[in-house]
Amino acid sequence: AAVSRFGIADEVLSCVPDFTKPIVKEGSGDMLVKVLALSLSPGDWRTIMGDADLFRTPKSWPYVPGGDVCGVVEAIDPACKDTKFSVGQTVVSTWEGTAWGGMAEYALVKPKFSAALPKGLSPEEGAALANSAGHALNGLRKAKVKPGDRVLVLGGSGGVGCSLLQILKALGASYVAATSTDAALCTSLGADRVINYNEQPWYAVSEFNKEKFDIVIDLAEGNSAWKRSSRVAKPAWRGGRHVTFVLHEWHIEIHSIRHILGFMLMPMLVRPLWSLLMGFVKPRYTAYIGGVSSEVLEEVLSLTSKGQHRAVIDPEGPFPFTTEGVRAAFRRLASRHAKGKVVVKIADA
Repeated sequence: AAVSRFGIADEVLSCVPDFTKPIVKEGSGDMLVKVLALSLSPGDWRTIMGDADLFRTPKSWPYVPGGDVCGVVEAIDPACKDTKFSVGQTVVSTWEGTAWGGMAEYALVKPKFSAALPKGLSPEEGAALANSAGHALNGLRKAKVKPGDRVLVLGGSGGVGCSLLQILKALGASYVAATSTDAALCTSLGADRVINYNEQPWYAVSEFNKEKFDIVIDLAEGNSAWKRSSRVAKPAWRGGRHVTFVLHEWHIEIHSIRHILGFMLMPMLVRPLWSLLMGFVKPRYTAYIGGVSSEVLEEVLSLTSKGQHRAVIDPEGPFPFTTEGVRAAFRRLASRHAKGKVVVKIADA
C-alpha cells in the first residue's frame, strides 16, 4: 500500500500492484521478510497526516507506511554474520525513529528490532505484539511498580493499555483501575474497576479521592491528566508517581524547531522539576520516551507464549490487504476507539 502525499488515508492511501520489491544491500544490516501481518500505531497515523513532518517526512513519494510486522525471513545481509535469525524463520519486527515499508508484501527489517515468533502464536498476534506491548513493559519499569501498589491507568483498552493491565497484575499491583468504554475487556485483562469516561470523570470518583493511588499512568490525555492527577494520586513524598506516555496532547503538531522545543521542554524538564519542588502535594512526574529492542520484544513474546499475557486485536480486524481494508484500518486507528491493536492481514502463513 502506498501513500501519495500527506493527508487523510481515505484520500492518499491505496494498494498498488507494481510497487518495487525491496532488496537487501550488503552492509545495510537488513533482513528481507515476506510480510504476513502488520499492526498500526499512532505514529503511523501522524506520519501519513504530516503532523510531524519536521522529522517524519518520507525520502521520496509515494511511500509505504507501517513498521510493526510479522513475516518470514527471505534474505539476510551477508554482513550480519552473528545474527540469530535464518532464512525461512518467522519473525516479529518493530522499528526505531520512523516506521516505513511494512504495509507491503515484502519489507526490510533490522535484526536488532526483531525476535522469533514462538510456536502457537499466529502472525496476526505476532504483529499485534510488535510495538505497544514492549512499550508497556518499558513504561512499567520506568514507573517502578512494586507489589501492593494501587495503579490507575488512563486509557486501559488501547494498544499499550491492554498490555499494561495484564503486566501490572503480574508485577504484583494490588488494585488496578482503568478508564475505558469497554469494561468487559479491561476486567478480563486484570482491572479491578473500570471508569467509563463518558459517564464519570476519573478524578471525581470519591473512592479515588479518599484512597489515593501510588501510580497514575496516562496513555490518553496529557496536559489535563497531569493537572488533575494530584486529586487521586499520592504526593511524591508518600511515593506517588505520575507516568505519562502522552507528553502534551494525543494530537501532535511538529513542524519546526520551535515546536520541538515546546514539545520537549515542558514534559522533560519543567514538570519533573516542578513535581520535585511541589512533592508535598503533587506526585513525581515522569515522561516515558523509549524504544523496543529485540530483547524487550523477546520478553513480551515469551510471556505471551507461556500464557502470562495475550495479544488483543481489535474485533473489527484483522483488516484485509485491499485499498478499502487498509483505509478502514487507518480510520479505526484515528477514531481512538480501537480495542487493542489494529491489525492488517497481508498474506496467509
